[in-house]
Amino acid sequence: MMRALLKITSKDIERGCATFEKKEGRDSMYRVASFLLQQPDCWGNVSRVADALAVLLLTWNAAFFRYSGGRLDQEGLERCLRKHWIIIERFHSRDIITFTSEDAPTVRMLFDDLLDALEIETSGTHDIRQSPVGVAKALHLLAPGFFPIWDHAIANAYHCGYGENPAEAYIRFCGMIREVAKGLGEVAPVSGKSMVKRIDEYNYARFSKGWLQGEEGAVVESSPSPVHRVRSDKPVLAVPDVRQALEQQLARAQSSGLRYVDIRAGDLHRDLGGRNRLPLVCHVMRKLMTDGDRILQQPPSGQGANVTIRFVLPRSAI
Repeated sequence: MMRALLKITSKDIERGCATFEKKEGRDSMYRVASFLLQQPDCWGNVSRVADALAVLLLTWNAAFFRYSGGRLDQEGLERCLRKHWIIIERFHSRDIITFTSEDAPTVRMLFDDLLDALEIETSGTHDIRQSPVGVAKALHLLAPGFFPIWDHAIANAYHCGYGENPAEAYIRFCGMIREVAKGLGEVAPVSGKSMVKRIDEYNYARFSKGWLQGEEGAVVESSPSPVHRVRSDKPVLAVPDVRQALEQQLARAQSSGLRYVDIRAGDLHRDLGGRNRLPLVCHVMRKLMTDGDRILQQPPSGQGANVTIRFVLPRSAI
């Protein structure tokens, strides 16, 4: 079972939204981005949709993009949107209360691909950074009634810390926000904002900024989650750990008589239980490539969960 942290009342929502509107000046950029997406010549035009998302991400997520000198890979974002546009269209008009375990694989795929598309290379150190917060904001703009927004404080408040496997954590978070929305659906006052946005404003005012004080809330059980809780005490990976795990996968595939095996960096990283070590996993995978192996998929940066390499079998070194 998974748990929603709070049983939020309609009064909580009213107070949270009122406080958010009073104190959060950056919400004007959310309204601008939403307005752009609603224009007849925007929705369905991937380039213009990417422009609208950039308006929000470069302001709401400015702290992240400052590491790259304020640059966003808009071409990579457009490619990701174009690849998944049919899926995005299906989510666009849905409500969070319709979220089910059957949505989990599609949400996971979309989240991971956007995570790669929005990653940055830091100025100076050239490290690869990814932003689960930015992904949630982009998803929310694309389907404002369905995809909730989070940040570090909100995710932790709902016991959905995203340090290890952000896509799985986000799926759990969607399930929790669904339960909160179900409890509010018939009692919350009518608003021009989606229920997801109002819940986010409450979460942001309370957990991110601490503007709402003295609220205890009540813990409530939600319906079963399609994903098990991720442990928070998993080790930091080193090169030997990744190499050993990769060689074990190759050995198993070889002993099964396969002619090749496709390995995805995000899957290997998840199986190892590491934290924020995808660039290391990608590096080791490339180092083990030999003649005949080939990269099937990778983002422009060359790093990310969707880096997939086809390793030809048999291999003499395992």
